[in-house]
Amino acid sequence: MHEGLRIAWREAVAQARGYVDGDDPEPVLAGLGLALVLSATGAQTSAEEGRALGSAGARALLAGDAGAEQDEDHGWARAIARAGLDALAGRPPSLEAIADPVHPPAGRLIDMLDGRPDGLSAGACAAHVLGCARCAAALAVA
Repeated sequence: MHEGLRIAWREAVAQARGYVDGDDPEPVLAGLGLALVLSATGAQTSAEEGRALGSAGARALLAGDAGAEQDEDHGWARAIARAGLDALAGRPPSLEAIADPVHPPAGRLIDMLDGRPDGLSAGACAAHVLGCARCAAALAVA
């Protein structure tokens, strides 16, 4: 696991451990985006970290469902988070709604490996990689 991704993952897990209902769910949802990056790269993390983020992520998703007006970006973020939750649970993530059909440039793949620019954007790139043999092969040599 790249050092930048390791740092971003640890920060996401810390956010998840401190998450209480009523908090802003976005940092936890972004952490679920990083779970997709871990899935796309084959990076391993502790089961306890995955459980902590998965538990907080499920609650954050429920809190968002009860929230006010939902725009297109909100739905996109939640779809990435749900796919990350699936990945943490060992289920194949649903990628249709979030995977960009355009191959990301090499620089974006490198950014994804570091969890940049944020967990949700990195998760969106990972969703493409998970569904694209060509990008998965490119990532294997990065």
